[in-house]
Amino acid sequence: MFMKKKIFSSAIISILALSFSGCGTGGQPRISSSIPAPSPSYSFEIIGLTPVDDVYISVVNNSGMSGSPAGNIHYHNNRPADMFAGEKQDLIFDMGRIEQLGKLNIWNHNAGDGSNGLRDITVSFSEDNLTYTELGGFNLRQGGGTDRLPVSNLTDGSIIDFNGVSARYMKINPETNYGGEQWGLSEIRLFRYRHQVYRGSYIAAIPVFDMRQRPPPASSSNVTSGAGLSNPAGADALHTNNPAHMYAVSGRIGTFDIDIMGRYPLEKIVIWNYNDTANINWGLESVTVRLSDDLENWTSVVTNTAIPAGTGQNGMGPSLTIPMNNSSARFIRITGTNRGGTQTGLSAIRCYAGEGWYADNVSDWTALLSVYPPDNSGWAGADGFYSVSLDGRDYNPARRPEDRRTFFHFSDTILSRVNPVTASRMGFGMPNNTRAIQIGTPHHLGITFNTNVIIPDPPVPHQFYWLGANFVIGDKLYIYTVKIDNSAGGAWGFRQVGVDLVRLEIKDGTVDESSLVIIKDTNNNLFNTAGSDAWAMNSAVLLNTAAAGAINPDGYLYVYGVAEDNGRNLVVTRVREVEIEDFSKYEYLWNDHSWRNQVWRNHKTDAKYLNPSTERDFSPEFSIHEVKWGPDRGKFWHVYMDSRYFDRWIWIRIADSPAGDYRNSRQIYHANEPFLSIPHAGQIENDNPLGMYTYNAKAHPALSPEGELYISYNVNGGIARFADIYRPRIIRYAQVPLTAEN
Repeated sequence: MFMKKKIFSSAIISILALSFSGCGTGGQPRISSSIPAPSPSYSFEIIGLTPVDDVYISVVNNSGMSGSPAGNIHYHNNRPADMFAGEKQDLIFDMGRIEQLGKLNIWNHNAGDGSNGLRDITVSFSEDNLTYTELGGFNLRQGGGTDRLPVSNLTDGSIIDFNGVSARYMKINPETNYGGEQWGLSEIRLFRYRHQVYRGSYIAAIPVFDMRQRPPPASSSNVTSGAGLSNPAGADALHTNNPAHMYAVSGRIGTFDIDIMGRYPLEKIVIWNYNDTANINWGLESVTVRLSDDLENWTSVVTNTAIPAGTGQNGMGPSLTIPMNNSSARFIRITGTNRGGTQTGLSAIRCYAGEGWYADNVSDWTALLSVYPPDNSGWAGADGFYSVSLDGRDYNPARRPEDRRTFFHFSDTILSRVNPVTASRMGFGMPNNTRAIQIGTPHHLGITFNTNVIIPDPPVPHQFYWLGANFVIGDKLYIYTVKIDNSAGGAWGFRQVGVDLVRLEIKDGTVDESSLVIIKDTNNNLFNTAGSDAWAMNSAVLLNTAAAGAINPDGYLYVYGVAEDNGRNLVVTRVREVEIEDFSKYEYLWNDHSWRNQVWRNHKTDAKYLNPSTERDFSPEFSIHEVKWGPDRGKFWHVYMDSRYFDRWIWIRIADSPAGDYRNSRQIYHANEPFLSIPHAGQIENDNPLGMYTYNAKAHPALSPEGELYISYNVNGGIARFADIYRPRIIRYAQVPLTAEN
């Protein structure tokens, strides 16, 4: 029986010895013991794997999986055709370039009784598929033959973690199986190295991969993968003089674009110049550093700063450290002119976290909403995403994660079968609203999607319901619903014609769908249809009550909406909890700052607008919540997306009270992922052939751990063809911790 090995002190040192021995004129470099080893990785972004032998391609082509190849929460079916089983052989995979490796998730062979599954394996890694370094021996958990196999990984419940080593090839060597006549696996997913950043820590990066452009050459990854560095995290690491660990482009001027896979404040950037002994003049003479969030708009932070030449020695220290003064960005562009050579290159670039707010992708929650149903009746994507905790406390750090019961609802939903290998849809249906229940932390066996509409269509031709903000009071779930008429015109072929309130009973930790009651707003207290004087109260709800955990409760429930007046304007009404179903009891905030139990006669002159007069491009779905941690604790955040769909920015603005002025807008994240990562039907250098756009960002305190805020945004376009577009993405927003411990 193999036991898992601790690898940084052994495997890393072994590969470094191989890297530095026999290269150039220098001896073995000193590895500083003061430089911390990389932190344990977490699943973030998958690395594409190509099998060296196509006979076991089903192990990496997503066949049999329940969602997109991202995250580690999907399950595998028990169909033998979707797995690999064959003779005992090494399974070798090529990543196409040197990558910095993180966690390896394994779904063991899952047909029959799982006896063909691998049991004892040895995992190794290599740069050239010739010389391998052993990561360790591992014991895989047996697959059980279930139709929905969660990631099985190791018998002790742990995950294989490369902890940041650099390699292009990975080898799985089977030693024993579970007694079957064949040897196989169902699926593996290998993720790039990533760890929770803290002030001064290294931020893992990759070359910019933009599916709208031609891919960068394989050698471009050398500047970000840690290849040739004595410590993949250290700002004073030493670099080899082996050109196979460097990157150069033709010509006197070079441009090097990297992606730190999130928007981070930067303390510094460290650069190792080109260090090939025979071509020192390929290195940069000076550098210009620019930052961007969208790969289109760039801001210069350093211009034509001199950089020392490479030494040509085996064990060269950093050439240049550039202070960044907490400037925030996702993409970094370094350009410069070489020292007279025919090519222009660098050895390595490393970025380090500064002080302030950051935002990045939350892979498991995003993956939870990626679903590949095996038939045409399954939930396969939606927009209009809202969440609420069924115990009425969206933010509750005392609640155990496994005890959390979260209710999700969606507006327009796709029902379709999805081919997991191609992500193409087969069949198509679209109910107007659906829901789901999530138990505990995100895993696909913990979520149940219900594809029957939660609210039936009104008994009026051409009308249906979309779902707005939700909340829980006691044992009752409420949802403000938007009544839509698709025969009433409008810019998108439909128009909002009313708002109603839905009530459902909560029983035994779930929602009793038979208890549905629709409370009609017959007097239009929540809606006005008067053309340019239109307004609707359904976008967001804030429970400022003791039962909901408010810091400074006043006993009111605040309902926020949008009023049209030369753009969108944020307006509010409030009501006591016990009077929530009596629309005549709602109070409206008037322009003189008074609360009146009277609907605005003309909102343009009567209503108090909570947003600045110069900032009226916000989406009709948004969130407002009380901040429970950090420097803004006790204040209120309005989280939204610019209503100009192609702008892609997510914003936050702040108020001192639920009905205060929401000011001090700050951009927190640019929604790049779908545009960078989704292949556009083979079209190259075309920004958006699928008509994709993003919209309706909002916060989800019900999903967020202490100290972090999770925010979703919707992606649309090409929904009838590709299953990886029409579904929410989820990011986190938080402050960079002071240390790794907090």
